[in-house]
Amino acid sequence: MNGGANEKVAAYVNNGDDSLTENGINLINAEAMHKDIYTEGPGDRQNENYAKTRSKYGDAVYETSSGNGIGEEAWYHARTRMPYTDFPFFSRGGQNSYGGIFAFLVDNGSSFYSDGFRVVIPVL
Repeated sequence: MNGGANEKVAAYVNNGDDSLTENGINLINAEAMHKDIYTEGPGDRQNENYAKTRSKYGDAVYETSSGNGIGEEAWYHARTRMPYTDFPFFSRGGQNSYGGIFAFLVDNGSSFYSDGFRVVIPVL
């Protein structure tokens, strides 16, 4: 699973940026059980947003990372970029140089030729 496309996931920092409604209105309007919403830190900077939400369990940000949410601080030196300002959406995985399945990156929600997504069907 290492390498390949950056995968858009249903997670974002709810910071009020225009890209949330311009590029992610369907996600914003989705039921809460279908998405992960993070609260912005005091200055909406990467390290502040990470500090505010790093104790949230179950989404692999807490489980696979350490440090401040900026750098190569996930397992196996995968890149970590906590969403902030005009990049409020999460992206996961990506090229093997980013660290593959343990990496989480920022995204503005717009389409890009190398991005992808994965359909997940939860068992309830």
